[in-house]
Amino acid sequence: MEELLFDTNILIDHMQGIAKASEFLNRTKEGKIGYVSTVTEAELFAGKDIEPASIEIVDETLSLFWKIELSSGIARTAGLIRRQYGLKLADAAIAATALTAGYKLVTRNVSDFKRISGLELEEPYKI
Repeated sequence: MEELLFDTNILIDHMQGIAKASEFLNRTKEGKIGYVSTVTEAELFAGKDIEPASIEIVDETLSLFWKIELSSGIARTAGLIRRQYGLKLADAAIAATALTAGYKLVTRNVSDFKRISGLELEEPYKI
């Protein structure tokens, strides 16, 4: 089984009803394991459009994935990634999570992440 860590943008696309995102998530249920960083969880709840009804949608979407908590080792790696590559801290933490776990990062934000040495990426679709 291929182990994948999903970036926040894929989940947002799915929750906004973008068919390509939902189709990809449905395909990954067939033989792949999906993970998200708890940083992604924080980003989803930080969205300005979170209302009581959409909190349920966020919870439902997050329930599809195993969550990886931000450990001290991931935090240190994230700091080094941020310093070396100039990424936003949340993106650096998500990249560090994928690197530390040894998972492929599924994202539409390939341009920022492709500079990170050793990080395996998959861009599942384009909008």
